[in-house]
Amino acid sequence: MKASKPKICKYPKCSKEVKSDTSLFCIEHSRNIKSKSKVVTNKILPIVLGAIIYGAKDFMKKKE
Repeated sequence: MKASKPKICKYPKCSKEVKSDTSLFCIEHSRNIKSKSKVVTNKILPIVLGAIIYGAKDFMKKKE
């Protein structure tokens, strides 16, 4: 039987083990990353989409 090497969290300066073979981060850092992604999707994404729409409208007016 092979002795498997425990997987370590990929977050910089973290040496904790991950909870499953498919995980990249430990539990603490996976929660942290998920909470930050919610902030991005709820606050920054609408601003970026608004800027794209505003730029597209401006571009269409210049074309006419």
